[in-house]
Amino acid sequence: MRRSVGSSTVQGDPREALERLLEAAEAAAAEGAAEIAEAIVALGQDALEERDDVEFAERCLEEALQVDPDCEEALALAQAIDARLNGPPSGETAQDEPEALEPEPSVEATAAAEAAETASGADDAPPVEARPEPAIEEEPPPPPPPPPPPRTDADRFRDLLRAFAARPGDLEVRAELVELAQKADFETALIERWNDLLEEQEDPALCESLREGLIGLLERKKRRAIRAGDEAEERALDLRIAGLLHQANPDRALALYAAVLDARPSDVDAREGLLALWRDGVADRDATWDALDRALARGGDHATR
Repeated sequence: MRRSVGSSTVQGDPREALERLLEAAEAAAAEGAAEIAEAIVALGQDALEERDDVEFAERCLEEALQVDPDCEEALALAQAIDARLNGPPSGETAQDEPEALEPEPSVEATAAAEAAETASGADDAPPVEARPEPAIEEEPPPPPPPPPPPRTDADRFRDLLRAFAARPGDLEVRAELVELAQKADFETALIERWNDLLEEQEDPALCESLREGLIGLLERKKRRAIRAGDEAEERALDLRIAGLLHQANPDRALALYAAVLDARPSDVDAREGLLALWRDGVADRDATWDALDRALARGGDHATR
């Protein structure tokens, strides 16, 4: 079901509003992510225009891309941030206007003046010298246009995601994406987009290649969770990896499900995963049943046993 972002979510203190939007994004379905990402971008635009808060605007840009990597509004915010950091483009230098030309006397006026001088007998009056025309200065060429703003990590990440969607089998694009995602903290967004592409593929060979790449991303994230002591994150990643290994490596999937149930016997997803392995018969059925029975016994669920 699509979750709408209410006006109360983005009112009040901008940082509190951002936190509320991020909480809404975690609970929202995939189809609601675009709307939440747009609201986060709007927060960043307001911070930039009203308070000149570039740091908060950059955070809003990164969070919006985490929620929806294809958010088109994020491009406008990235350009506004770059323009604010680099300053407005220098304008053209005003050119000196040519000096105003004094009007030349008309032929009639000159003739009348000469006749008056002759009539008055002023033969010794100096002749009227012709006024030289002032030279008109040539305008210098206009200055060259300012260089384009530097590309941000968010710009590169968005372009690489598009290239990945167009050529999911391109290993060079994958490698650049993984490196940039780890450097700029876009790994969660990359994992979700990678999973979407995997679900869309029909070519078995390409599906297997994408599945292996996604498992590699999840394994790296799991190692960080282990180092941080985040057991809940570790269990969640174990379940996700086990789901991807259901057909390709059912014995390893069985081991991951069993490890989750050893730590948390009531975990519903791990139980359902073991039951699916047992029903499909892709793993050792006796080992699968023993792991499930052991978890049910430890959880006190004797009725299900």
